[in-house]
Amino acid sequence: MIITSVSNEKIKYLKKLQLKKYRDEEDYFLVEGIDLVQAAFDSGFLEAVFMLENSEFNFNVPMTFVSKAVADKLSQLNTSDYIFGLCKKNNQNNLTAKILYLDNIQDPGNVGTIIRSALAFNIETIVFNNCCDLYNDKVIRASKGAIFYLNFVEDNDLKVLKNLEKDYQIIGTKKNSKDLLKNVVKDF
Repeated sequence: MIITSVSNEKIKYLKKLQLKKYRDEEDYFLVEGIDLVQAAFDSGFLEAVFMLENSEFNFNVPMTFVSKAVADKLSQLNTSDYIFGLCKKNNQNNLTAKILYLDNIQDPGNVGTIIRSALAFNIETIVFNNCCDLYNDKVIRASKGAIFYLNFVEDNDLKVLKNLEKDYQIIGTKKNSKDLLKNVVKDF
């Protein structure tokens, strides 16, 4: 089966997931590109794949072919390989031993890069306080798939930070500070 109409109900649903409101309501998000689809599959978050007709990718999830017009409608990139993955949000919300706490970071590219770096430094959980949407397509692309390998917790009222047990070492940085990182470390 090939979906050829941009008015198809499945395509309308996928298109809605490009908006935060619907991602939050549905608990799903969309990724674009073979590397992100592969990372979603490898980590167990991939629910379905939509790809250009005659594509030869193969995943062990429901797969649907779409016409180029439909793929163009779904794509948010200037250059695309026209493969899209429907993914379930990561809703673990548990704290682990190694936590990175992000406060008020609004640039999606920066958040994605921080996620990628956190994975490289063996961070297990990232706690977000008033940051941009984790499932924003720019965050996902900048994370290069690292978003699928970490735990995320929303903490917009600082409860997590206030209730951390005393055995956590808290290290912070201050914007526009000339102090060295070692001079910024304080007991919380």
